[in-house]
Amino acid sequence: MLVAETLPVEMYTSPMVFAGLQHAVFGKSWLPIGHASQMPKPGNYVAMNMAGFPVLAVRGKDNIIRAFRNACSHLGAPLRDEGAGTFSDGARMACQYHRWEFDSQTGKLGSATGFGSSEPVDPEDYPCLTIKKFDRLQFALPQLKCETWRGVVFVNMDPSDNVVPLMDYIAPLEARMKHIPMDQYTVRKTASHDIDCNALVYLANYGEGAHIPSIHPELAEMIVAEEYKVEVVHPIAFHTAPPRPNQPVNGVWAYMYPNMGVNEYAGDGVMIEIMNPVTPTKTRLNYIYLFAEGTPQAMVDEIVAASYNTTMQDKRICEGVQATYNAPNINGLGFRQGVSSPRHERSPMRIYNEVLQALRWG
Repeated sequence: MLVAETLPVEMYTSPMVFAGLQHAVFGKSWLPIGHASQMPKPGNYVAMNMAGFPVLAVRGKDNIIRAFRNACSHLGAPLRDEGAGTFSDGARMACQYHRWEFDSQTGKLGSATGFGSSEPVDPEDYPCLTIKKFDRLQFALPQLKCETWRGVVFVNMDPSDNVVPLMDYIAPLEARMKHIPMDQYTVRKTASHDIDCNALVYLANYGEGAHIPSIHPELAEMIVAEEYKVEVVHPIAFHTAPPRPNQPVNGVWAYMYPNMGVNEYAGDGVMIEIMNPVTPTKTRLNYIYLFAEGTPQAMVDEIVAASYNTTMQDKRICEGVQATYNAPNINGLGFRQGVSSPRHERSPMRIYNEVLQALRWG
């Protein structure tokens, strides 16, 4: 029987490897940030730190959603804190700190409120500083690639011309989920959960269902766990298991590399799961629960409660795995590297391979 090695434990704790993941994986991939229904009108925005990088998606006066760096060009303050909200003027994005204003369609600096000096500055008084003329054009907010799939808004931080269009990248998922009118759904609930583990620990956990009977007994009762299957059509991994009667789950889950999950629920609902690395040993899960108009609140509450329970169970075991990786290798007895089962863990194996290839280790 053949097995595949997992990643060495150093990759789950190293700040250097984490920085490599930020730049080589998350910095060059399509990442979900929110849903269009969170931004129905000009000036509506969603702010989120994507693998540590602050991003702001905003709907402009022309009704187009664009994405910018969520850090003011003055001192780097976030224009808005993480979450969804509204700029009072749909044409301008005003920083919460010193009220610098940027155009919501171009990112260009408009008004730098109260900025500048009424008195001349003598460079000789500040010999260690660079004194130069203030040029507004140099202070525009960098704009990121931004595209939408079925209402889900994605950003890509790669400035090159080599980025695969979102619809080409997501094609396998589109083919399998074209029956779900997600663009017509609206957000009924959002939630965030912090897990003290490396993102790769959580991604591997999400990528296999062999742990469901032991870690998720309630979920195991909702599905026929013995028939749980995972099919990898890169960059997507499809998870299926027959649901038992009258259960909130639909027995269909999908993962898109590197950090999105789509969980389909009974009736007309899905949850978009965004898995964001925060530090080498911390991951934030951002959940967006989408439902069709008219979905009873009782059904939404039942689904959210079941989702929370499953997440807390994943949190416990993933934090336990990370604690092992953080432990010292005393007398050479420490855990250094594991193995993956080709039968159950094809999705984690693909993740490991893609990460190593991106980091040029493979």
